[in-house]
Amino acid sequence: MKRDDAFDPVTADIGRLVHEIAGHTEAIAATMRELEHRKLTGSDGTAGVTATVSGTGQLLEVLVTPLAMRELDHVELAEAVREAIDAARVAMADELTEAMNAVTGELPQPDPDHDPFARYLDDLLRG
Repeated sequence: MKRDDAFDPVTADIGRLVHEIAGHTEAIAATMRELEHRKLTGSDGTAGVTATVSGTGQLLEVLVTPLAMRELDHVELAEAVREAIDAARVAMADELTEAMNAVTGELPQPDPDHDPFARYLDDLLRG
């Protein structure tokens, strides 16, 4: 049931594709290693609470000003902490998006519902 013509050699250069994917994978891994050491911050609307996350999204620090401790009740303080952490993680996501766009050259993202190999796999399975 093996078919040598399942992949058209005119349109598919598997070796080149594998080499290109390996290059992209290494570039992405290097970028992620670099982002691990970045620190991004965000704060709540009043700047009474500030959160810091790593470039990979790990929460590193939450700082609450004395004024926020004095003026916010426990529910408001919890909301301010959540808001600051969310803001820091949004900053991290923006940084990650920018870094990945630089690595990939802003290549278009594939359609998740389209499988480019479906026709070939169907050919192989039907023999």
